[in-house]
Amino acid sequence: MGKLRKAILSNSIQDKRERGEIGSGILFLDSIDSTNLKAKELAGKGCHSGMVVVADEQTAGRGRLGRDWYSPKGSGLWLSIILRPDLPPLDSPLLTVIASLAVLEALQELEEGLAAGGQQGNKKLQIKWPNDILLGGKKLAGILTELSLSSKINYAVVGIGINVNQEKFPAELGSIATSLKREYKKEIDRLELFEKLILSFERYYSRLVNNEGSELIQEWKERMDIIGREVSIHDNERTYQGRVLDIGKLGELLLESEGEILRFWAGDVSLRSAPEG
Repeated sequence: MGKLRKAILSNSIQDKRERGEIGSGILFLDSIDSTNLKAKELAGKGCHSGMVVVADEQTAGRGRLGRDWYSPKGSGLWLSIILRPDLPPLDSPLLTVIASLAVLEALQELEEGLAAGGQQGNKKLQIKWPNDILLGGKKLAGILTELSLSSKINYAVVGIGINVNQEKFPAELGSIATSLKREYKKEIDRLELFEKLILSFERYYSRLVNNEGSELIQEWKERMDIIGREVSIHDNERTYQGRVLDIGKLGELLLESEGEILRFWAGDVSLRSAPEG
């Protein structure tokens, strides 16, 4: 990640960016256990909102539900953003919503540039509820939002992992994960993607703190393909089956199952064949 490392250490990204909160400080680390852990440490010591922690490698990267996130050296974009939003704690799920939208937008802009250069992909980018970005049905990126709460949001850390230039994955991930390089058959410029992501996140975060939560949820829903579908949801305790009725105003999934309407804030979702009848 030499190009990205050099740009961050020379402050050239901050020099080019528009005035804004996100990316007002950037810390680059050659290797770290987890950018989220480092960002939480910094936030607990009073680090300002908008600080971004970026690593070339995570030795103990974390995903949702306590899972590991495969983060090999020099091949992906692994970062965490410290936020101190003036939002009620109940609105905190919207931070994952805007992160998903920002990642998707940055990837779509990158894809458009690649297509203009003759590198045309033929697989669809979309959001998978609640916090993944899929490319051709395989996981390309994931988001992990962690919070310090009292009567307010003391701070939030939004972790983002994007598979950029991996060519191989561990056996257990081979059938479910992908990378941009696998799709486009070329090395992807991680600095370009990072700059696009910071700008996109700034725009969506600004909209969120300016009370556009309902509009953002609607845009989030439109970038999924799950409403009305028959699914299975596993929440670490049991598996539920049913039909997705809607996504609620704070991002929760509404499932019609065995005559009841259930609400889920997290869980693993997989599509299933519609029941015969």
